[in-house]
Amino acid sequence: MIDSKKIPTCLIGFGNAGQGEYLREKIGNSHFDSIRKNEQLKLLGVVDPRFAGVQLQHNNILVSPNIRSLEKHIIDLVVIATSTTSHQEVCREVSEILKPRAILIEKPVGSSLKEFNEIKYYLEKVPTVCVNYQRNYNPKIVQQFTDTVRLGYSKGVVYYSNGAINNASHGLALLISILGSPTNIFMASHIIRNNVSERKLDFVVEFGETRIFFIATEEKDYSMFRIELFGPKSSWLYDAGLERSETRVRIEDPIYVGRFSLTEDSTITSIPDTESFAHVYNYLVKRILGDSDVESNLGAGLDLAYEIHQVIEKART
Repeated sequence: MIDSKKIPTCLIGFGNAGQGEYLREKIGNSHFDSIRKNEQLKLLGVVDPRFAGVQLQHNNILVSPNIRSLEKHIIDLVVIATSTTSHQEVCREVSEILKPRAILIEKPVGSSLKEFNEIKYYLEKVPTVCVNYQRNYNPKIVQQFTDTVRLGYSKGVVYYSNGAINNASHGLALLISILGSPTNIFMASHIIRNNVSERKLDFVVEFGETRIFFIATEEKDYSMFRIELFGPKSSWLYDAGLERSETRVRIEDPIYVGRFSLTEDSTITSIPDTESFAHVYNYLVKRILGDSDVESNLGAGLDLAYEIHQVIEKART
């Protein structure tokens, strides 16, 4: 049963994802706005030395210079939206000083698998730790992926920009949560092995008989990443920047035997709020308050983030 008391919350990091600096348009998709709009949460503090002393609108909160300045407050939820390189020290201070009931940390948690393991050590005593792969908390996206996979899609392509750990990881998070742990991982081309960079890493991930190619490309006609799955009867496409998926039916060529093509007209299915953090916070509230209605197939924890790091490190070798 959900308690009427609001959950005391602290936001650490007030740039990029914290207040939405990464957005091309101001649409309110930031941790700051998402916390304010959730009726179950009460924002008690914001920590960011760059903005220390600045008074925030809406709730008259002064931005604090450091985590220790909030140690007298009871904080149940801490949101870590600082740079990835600072996560290790921030997690150490949060676990020692604030001792929250739950933490939401920005992906990919650590800059490397080694750093990830060190961060995980500091978070061992925190009852609930969630990673902000926000699409994994959206029931409509997860359900569409699940339904699509059940139709027998055996191959797919994930186009991504801005590095494997930054953007390919979002696609990996969805695929691993639905298909399970990868059974094989390898670089797509052994010829470029010695010259490949993080932003140009093409690799293959196999989930049993399902093979997914990850291709690094420039972000021209898609946003962050795009997944296309191919099955015996149709193709299914999901673009991270669009609030929809698209299905094209496979048809037999009228002239050439054994040749197929896809229909020009596609079936569009709406997926509202694909970029929104709101689903993440709704999930967290349920976890913190012990709501029995928490969807078992949703969310992204440290175990999933660990698998993503493993996949990308193995793809590089």
